Amino acid sequence: MNLNSYRFFLFFFIIFILYYTVCKRRQQELLLISSIFFILCYSPFCFVLLLFVTVSAYGASCLIVKKASYGKKYAIISTVLFLGILAVFKYLMFGVNMWNRMMTALTGSENVVTPALQIMLPVGISFYIFQNIGYVWDVYKKRAPAEKSFAKYLLFISYFPKFTVGPIERAEGFMPQMQQETREFSYANAVAGLRIVMIGLFKKVAVADVLAPVVNNVFDNPAEYTGLSLMIATILYTFQIYCDFSGYADLAIGYSKMLGINLMQNFHSPYFSKSISGFWRRWHISLSSWFRDFVYIPLGGNRVGKMRHMFNTMVTFVLSGIWHGASLNFWAWGGVHGILLCIENGLNKGRERHKKGLHRSGFAEAAKWGLTFVCISVAWVFFRANSLRGAVYIISHYFSQWQFNLSYVKASIVSMGFTELTCVVVLVSLGILVVIDWLQCKRSISDVLGVQKPYIRWGIYFFFVFYILFCKMYMAQSQQFIYFQF
Repeated sequence: MNLNSYRFFLFFFIIFILYYTVCKRRQQELLLISSIFFILCYSPFCFVLLLFVTVSAYGASCLIVKKASYGKKYAIISTVLFLGILAVFKYLMFGVNMWNRMMTALTGSENVVTPALQIMLPVGISFYIFQNIGYVWDVYKKRAPAEKSFAKYLLFISYFPKFTVGPIERAEGFMPQMQQETREFSYANAVAGLRIVMIGLFKKVAVADVLAPVVNNVFDNPAEYTGLSLMIATILYTFQIYCDFSGYADLAIGYSKMLGINLMQNFHSPYFSKSISGFWRRWHISLSSWFRDFVYIPLGGNRVGKMRHMFNTMVTFVLSGIWHGASLNFWAWGGVHGILLCIENGLNKGRERHKKGLHRSGFAEAAKWGLTFVCISVAWVFFRANSLRGAVYIISHYFSQWQFNLSYVKASIVSMGFTELTCVVVLVSLGILVVIDWLQCKRSISDVLGVQKPYIRWGIYFFFVFYILFCKMYMAQSQQFIYFQF
């Protein structure tokens, strides 16, 4: 039951009505029951696994409080357990396949291979595993108190708007909201939430789902396309994955806002960044902050020597790549970002020595933004390509088969699956997206819409509604959220 599906709309509408009427004094119980039902719609096994992990984290936190002298041991044991579970479901098949390839290469026979295992990845496992790990360590570090009520803790982990793809909420920011037993209906929250949901639907339906077929055509068969087509597909995927993931985040934040519960911002106009470090402060903020607090800083962060700082950076980003999936592609993607950050940090230290003589011109700032965007876009190729070899092929053939004439450009675009109507829709959607993200650099789009005159505001509402419906019915092929695979 996706957050952009008609079934979810009906599900949420019922919950919303009950939440502020019949179940007004039982709102927490309603949210917990709704969350359990939401998870069961995916799979009963998902809920059983979630329950086991949640009980383990809750038990570990209670032991940490009761037996403080053994707190670190309990935190480590629970972390090893959770990471072990994650490894089994995400990396066991990868390990078996790598072992089979190695044994076949060494022996020259396929009779020595281990039978392949088919393990279905439980939805949301990477996100709720990290939430539980973060909670246990936050309790141990006394950054957050241990929750006494198991029901409230289970709600914190399973809360349905954020369950499948996050954001990865921390206890210190989210748990206090669970202490509020009753919430009155707020017109302001309902309107603000609907605006955020509208933007999320636009990103998902009018951008990500419209781009998906074209991007898939090229990345699934890169050898059939020219260098220009490969470049265009790279740029389009840069926008597709952003709108797919941030679109989900907007939906989760918007729905939760309507229920009077605030989720953390997970994206903040990342493609307007002028540095790789700036990008990671704006992209998947909850995951970036998690790795910062539980990997980068414990390793020593930047409070160490130059070589050790580079090591800490590389370890953090390679682990981030590993978290995304059991594939050399993801590991390479994390490694590329680690290398880019190491280079950037080295250049920044060199600039600091001559800071007084620097003058930031508009051209220099634009160049920094352009270079950052190019680096990020190329790095995404490793993330999207079907194999590491495929990623290398795409990047190495950007400048192949080039012809400097309009017929070549038109032929390259048409070969990707574009029609004239698709081109118009893509250009319009990307133009609107750029405006939205530019406005959100300083304030939320909900606040921007809120200060407009009524006729302008409602005109924008009607445009988005009809544009989304048009794209849904005639342009977009319904696609699963990309981050569901993680």
